[in-house]
Amino acid sequence: MISFKKRLFIIATIILTLSLAFVYNHNISNQNKSIEEETILILNSHNTSPLSFLNEYKNLIVFIIILILLVLFLIINNIRINNVKNKLYKEKEFKENIINTANTLIFTLNGEGKIINFNQYAERETGFKAEDVLNKSIYEILIPSNLIKEAKEVFNPIFTEEKIRNRELSILCKDNKQKLISWSISQIVNFNQEVDGILAIGIDITKHKQAEEALKYQSLHDSLTGLANREGFSKQLQIEIEIAKHNNEKLAVFFLDIDRFKLINDIHGHQTGDLILLELTKRLKNILNNREMIARMGGDDFIGILPQIQNHKHDIPEITQRLTKIFDKPFIIKDNRFILTASIGISFYPDDSIHEETLLRNADTAMYKAKEEAGTSFQLYNNNMNLQVNKKLYMEQNLRRAIQNKELRVYYQPIVDIKTGKIKKAEALVRWEHPTEGLISPGKFIPLAEETGLIVPLGEYVLKEACLQAQAWIDQDYQPIEISVNLSAQQFHKSNLTETVKDILAETGLDPKLLGLEITESLAMENIELTCSILEDFKKMNVKILLDDFGTGYSSLSYLTKFAVDIIKIDRSFISNFHNNSKRSAIVSAIIAMANKLTMKTVAEGVENWEEIKFLNDYKCDEAQGYLFSKPVPAKDFEDLLKQKIEFKAQA
Repeated sequence: MISFKKRLFIIATIILTLSLAFVYNHNISNQNKSIEEETILILNSHNTSPLSFLNEYKNLIVFIIILILLVLFLIINNIRINNVKNKLYKEKEFKENIINTANTLIFTLNGEGKIINFNQYAERETGFKAEDVLNKSIYEILIPSNLIKEAKEVFNPIFTEEKIRNRELSILCKDNKQKLISWSISQIVNFNQEVDGILAIGIDITKHKQAEEALKYQSLHDSLTGLANREGFSKQLQIEIEIAKHNNEKLAVFFLDIDRFKLINDIHGHQTGDLILLELTKRLKNILNNREMIARMGGDDFIGILPQIQNHKHDIPEITQRLTKIFDKPFIIKDNRFILTASIGISFYPDDSIHEETLLRNADTAMYKAKEEAGTSFQLYNNNMNLQVNKKLYMEQNLRRAIQNKELRVYYQPIVDIKTGKIKKAEALVRWEHPTEGLISPGKFIPLAEETGLIVPLGEYVLKEACLQAQAWIDQDYQPIEISVNLSAQQFHKSNLTETVKDILAETGLDPKLLGLEITESLAMENIELTCSILEDFKKMNVKILLDDFGTGYSSLSYLTKFAVDIIKIDRSFISNFHNNSKRSAIVSAIIAMANKLTMKTVAEGVENWEEIKFLNDYKCDEAQGYLFSKPVPAKDFEDLLKQKIEFKAQA
């Protein structure tokens, strides 16, 4: 656009040229005038008006006025143009500030896809400077090679829609990293309403998409192991069922549960338990083939899919061998060696059910049936298992009610001094007198109580009842006897065990010296440090500790010096007819001799004849317990034994 100074110069040149032309023309006219006109002019000059000279220059005056008006018009127009220019400049600067301060990628492309404008945010996000990309094709600079075809659809200036919105497409940054951008594309139209290019506005949704994917992943996967969770498993199982249905195949669903895993968490802590689960996950992944899948239900429960089963007899032995072999090797965690076993239940589609939930429930049922067997074992589902499970659930409900309603009874079995034959102690044993089923064997409901966690309230009930009964006999002037109560693994590792015992002793008024707590040798060995700590606490309370089933667990003789144990109970498997078995006899003799050296008393369990008593006396065993003296009896019957002051002396 021509500047104001240039316009004034042109106008002045025009005025000067016109003025010179006018003057020149005027001078020629004057020369042609005759002397006569001059004479007449002189003669008549005294009659001329003072303004008559204007007549001679009126054309010049008009011309000058027009020129002045023209100059004024040009000046006013120039002022208006400058105002418009300033306004446009401010608007441009305002728009550029908005574009460059916006937290979005903004650039324009011409019809060939070359970058015409590139805002500062785009520079920051991509790492490219504007000068690096201007007038260069977007497809060569910012678009990954595998996305060029899709990009040409997005950045094509010819499209039927007025605007493209929320179209997701990744761009390539200077550091070769990709960012996912949500694009809005608008056409740029010139004065002739022709499309000149496009305006592209992009929002970086990379982190949002990653967070979205992470949430989706978390919703379908277990946070600890990374395996699919129940929801992820369910989705995959539905797919596999459809495939099996279409291909006329079978598939297996298995349910795997680690035996006594809660005890590991209680003894060694959840961190150790988590490390075991991670190691198990690794082993499970290593045995999977093709489309086989493993998922974690929660806790120590795992579920899996084994598709493409053609023949039960051929495929199942191979499947179960793979699953059980996982537990052949010990789990080494933090220098601790864990020998684990698991129970595995398997159900089949479509034989056992065509429905996902029922298949899982049946596999779970089979798994609980497998738990009844020792070691790592598996069971295939069959219809009879539902009856057994229903019976088990019925028993669990009844046991829970029995504890609440105090339907359980505490029986007592005497422990006799071998030398004097007098009753010195009594072991408290729980019995369940069911209202309709009658007396239920502890072998049936104790494992159920341990499995369901009911063993803790059951154990506390027995402990309190035994303490109350022992104190009641003292109050009735019977000779005080020591009462011993078995502690389950779950009780022993509860953090408030010592407080519970203190409270019961305080409530019942029983002297702590008259209470003995029995723990098994294998339980004591599960966590040496924890066991030592708990036993020391009881020693300070003057509560006695009896090590039950001694000889059946670990080779733990070296640890006896660490344990605050008062009495060793020799397991009945060594006592039965030991006098006729040289190996058993040697073991019993060695245990008694060792205990005497450590100032610990010994009790022989399961004594059934007087000949065994004779040999035990010769070996200097302190006390004996068994059917030879009495089976476990109700408190009233045991009280009769105390009342009669029966002495069990050798008959031979």
